[in-house]
Amino acid sequence: MPARILLDVIEPLGFLASQVMLFMHPFTPFQRWRMYVSALEDEQSWKVLQKLVDQRDS
Repeated sequence: MPARILLDVIEPLGFLASQVMLFMHPFTPFQRWRMYVSALEDEQSWKVLQKLVDQRDS
């Protein structure tokens, strides 16, 4: 349950976090950043993550 509360609290920050990650991309050697950015800015991804947490708690 605490994980679900945390997800609900940080969900609105997902878009902001994705923008920060896009800004930092040229300064880092990692190639997976684009995948993480798309997951953070996609509202559907947050819903899937919340469902997975709910299923695990049940």
